[in-house]
Parts: sequence; C-alpha cells; structure tokens
Amino acid sequence: MYLAAGGPRSAELAGRVADGMIGVVPDHRAVEAFETAGGHGKPRLGQVHVCWAEDEAEARRTAARYWPRAALGGGARRECRERVLGELRDDGRLPQVYGGHPDDADAAGLLMVIFRLLDRRDRRAAGLVDAHLRLLGAGPFLYRYEPGRDDGFAGVEGAFVPCSWWAVSALAALGRLEEAEERADALCAVLPPLLPEEIDPGTGLGLGNTPLVWSHMEMARALHLLDAAAVRRRFGVAGVIVWRLGRHLRARVLRPGGRRRR
Repeated sequence: MYLAAGGPRSAELAGRVADGMIGVVPDHRAVEAFETAGGHGKPRLGQVHVCWAEDEAEARRTAARYWPRAALGGGARRECRERVLGELRDDGRLPQVYGGHPDDADAAGLLMVIFRLLDRRDRRAAGLVDAHLRLLGAGPFLYRYEPGRDDGFAGVEGAFVPCSWWAVSALAALGRLEEAEERADALCAVLPPLLPEEIDPGTGLGLGNTPLVWSHMEMARALHLLDAAAVRRRFGVAGVIVWRLGRHLRARVLRPGGRRRR
C-alpha cells in the first residue's frame, strides 16, 4: 500500500505504515520526513498530472475541469488559505464576506474544519466551531446565517438542514465524538425520513424543497465522519486508513445487497 503525501506530516505517516510514498507536491521536507520515519529504502514516486489535447488552451481547460485544485499552484493555494484565515477573529467568528462584520456569521465557515483548511489540532478550529454553534444554533439545528436578516427573500427563514449536519461533521472532525453523537441522535429523533431543505426549530415543520438530496448527502457525510472519528479514537490514524481501504474494497468488489460484481 502506497500513501500519497502532500507535506512532512503525511510523509512521516507514509514512512511508518506504508510500503511506499507518492509525493503529490515537490517538497524536499516530505522526502526527509519519509526517510526519517522508516521509509529509507522504500519506493518514492512523484505524481504528475498529464493532459493531451489538440492545443494548449483546450488542455488547460480540461486540466482545470478534472483537477481544479492541482491546476492551482501551491503558492496560490497557500495565498487563498492565508487570506481566509486572515479574516478569522480570535474568538472564532468568521465574517460571511471579506471585510464584513464578524457577527454576520455563515455556517459555511464550518467547512474550514470539515475539509481541513484548519487542522483539527489547531486551537482556532475548536474556537471557530464553538462560535458558529453559539451564533447560529437552535437546539440541534443550525441556521445558515442569523435569522431575521434581510436576505432579499420573503417568508420565514428556517434552520438549514445541511448546515445542521455540518455541525455534526465539524464536531466529529475535531474528535469531540460524544457531542457529535448527541447532535446526530437529536436530529434523527425529529427529522422525517425524507429530509427537507429547512426546518422550523420551534414547530418541526419542514420548509423549502422536500426532499432535498443535499440534506441527505450531508447526513451521510456526517455519519461517515462519526464512524471515522470512533475508529481513530480506538485505533489511531493507521486504523482509519485500514478502515477506509476496507470500505473502498467492499464497494468495488460487492454489488449493493452483498452480491459480488462479475
């Protein structure tokens, strides 16, 4: 099993548990970390994206469509990350827009933790999650932004169901398993089988598009991250890698219902 590494930390893990390393960025620190952690003598590969097309312009468009993140240089990614984190306040509040008021929070800020723009061990990650749950929470539910704000739409703004599952995902990503499970249980106890777009926290009435596939997708993501957090707590990072590999192989080998693919 080879492990892709984008920096020293993942390269160190590859040196400890993998049979080889695939470097996804040109970083000599990753090679040194891999060697030091036990990778000496193991294969080291470099990942390169290659795209054929009739001309350079078409090749660039294709590369940007299939590998949008790889099409950005490491410097550009770091610049985007630093710009976003530069808006993050010491108390965890993050404005909805650049230069906005920090009280104008948006639950989308939780995605910084879910997608690891902020590492779970970074103290700012917990501060961000706690601030958004405090500002936008209503029981187990979460509003996308503060209710009552003039967003240009008529009618009552309910709590956003996908955002409510983001709260579960973010807590699971932080390793706060008990809090995440408590929120997930509370949501499952009150949400209908077909999840709506929004819900009135006071009455439990579904609002907006029903059913909303996005709500179901975020529920699936949250429950997956809950499982991953439980595995990490019991077996560590190596256990999570083996668990994910097993899930991937089962999905590839077995049809739905347990029948093997032909």
